[in-house]
Amino acid sequence: MISRVCRTGVANLLLALLVGGPAAPAAASLAAARAAVVPPAPVVAAFDDAPPLLPLAEAFSAPTSVEVSAAQSKAVTPAGPPYVFYFPLIMRSAAPVVTTLLNETFEGAFPGSWTLYSFSGPATGEHKWGKRDCRKLNGSYAGMSYGGGAVGGGLSCSDPQPKNIVSWMVSPSFNLVGATAAELRYHLWQNSELNYDFFYALVSTDGTNFCGRNYSGNTEGWKEQVLDLTDVYSMGSLIGESAVQVAFVFMSDFTDDGEIFYDGAFIDDLSLIRCDGGACPIAPEDSLGSLVTRDETCTTPGAVGP
Repeated sequence: MISRVCRTGVANLLLALLVGGPAAPAAASLAAARAAVVPPAPVVAAFDDAPPLLPLAEAFSAPTSVEVSAAQSKAVTPAGPPYVFYFPLIMRSAAPVVTTLLNETFEGAFPGSWTLYSFSGPATGEHKWGKRDCRKLNGSYAGMSYGGGAVGGGLSCSDPQPKNIVSWMVSPSFNLVGATAAELRYHLWQNSELNYDFFYALVSTDGTNFCGRNYSGNTEGWKEQVLDLTDVYSMGSLIGESAVQVAFVFMSDFTDDGEIFYDGAFIDDLSLIRCDGGACPIAPEDSLGSLVTRDETCTTPGAVGP
């Protein structure tokens, strides 16, 4: 801690150097200039351990004699300018830069940049992901797991989930080179036969092998879920990859559950988020109830389902 006399001396010196005073006559000597700003007696200061110090200002042209060691009091005797003042340098981390690479709300044209596939059984016909108003989180529409295609597009909101369908919805590629973190966020509403019908949220770096999560059962409403792309099942971190794709898949088996009808899966407000300069500072995912299971898995297009 610096004593009062030191603080007063430093304050006076700073005022003279940084603010300035009346201009000295041209013939004024260097000694007179020094006497105007330098205390006549040694300044005693106590120095404690401190953060790294940063030069604030310099003036004149001669060295100053200062001997300092941590946690000791020392006599500081000005021997002449320049005077260099040091203050703590405080470093603060900048907030990471967050970039949304993909944002799908199903309010615009669909499928847009998505590629849709149907691997349904021949007796079932073509069912693809579709933009429908049957059940939505926000706005007027959501993604319905079997609401598109030659057969699925003709279903009404009151029709039950078909049997023996496999529908894929695959994004274009996105670049994660130079990123520090990334997340796939999605809102899921699902009511399907537990352990027989599944929804998948997946990622890939080659367009063939996809890994991520699967869900089965009833989410009991809309749930926001997050797939951390720094730690993907069986793939590890995707940070640094130049061609990352995401996929959403739904499959139902070929039998029913004692004539109990289900609604399938719906998704809304999807986003792929890239973060540079730190972790993604976004809220955690919603917890799931006891009526739904979530597991980790890998698959390839067409390989899921009957």
